[in-house]
Amino acid sequence: MIRLALIAFVVVMVFMVAITLIVTVAIVAAMALAVGIPVYLAFKRHDGPRRVRLNPIEALQELYAEGKIDLTEFERRVARLVAIEH
Repeated sequence: MIRLALIAFVVVMVFMVAITLIVTVAIVAAMALAVGIPVYLAFKRHDGPRRVRLNPIEALQELYAEGKIDLTEFERRVARLVAIEH
């Protein structure tokens, strides 16, 4: 009888320790997400610094300087902008 009670006690204690560990891991994960998600959203990388461009030709100059467009594309776009302005 004492042996059965001891086995039941050990099983209940192992079960309670397992539940405590699971709940602790869940709480720690929730706290990590509660801190990590806002930090990630606040500091995620952008394509670069964003600024307001006053002149569209400056934007084209930056694209050309960065190598995103070639010289003929730059000249074509500038010519189109100049034609629109006049």
